[in-house]
Amino acid sequence: MTCHNCGLPQGTLSSAGRSIQITAKLEYGQKRARKQTVWCCTDECAVQALGQAKYGLATSKWPVTLSQFRSTVRLEAA
Repeated sequence: MTCHNCGLPQGTLSSAGRSIQITAKLEYGQKRARKQTVWCCTDECAVQALGQAKYGLATSKWPVTLSQFRSTVRLEAA
């Protein structure tokens, strides 16, 4: 398994990482968004993955900065 955000393989860091749920974008033919569980290597990668799932991959087009988004999101204890 690799990190959803940076692609780092599992087991390369001393930490266990975390699994988070993101809302996947609608694809052609889908009527509603689906939730997907992904693995992230660190808390910072988890915050970035949540932000990209919410606002898209182009971070320059986000309505908030990453630091502003980081203060609004709350990660559950693993």
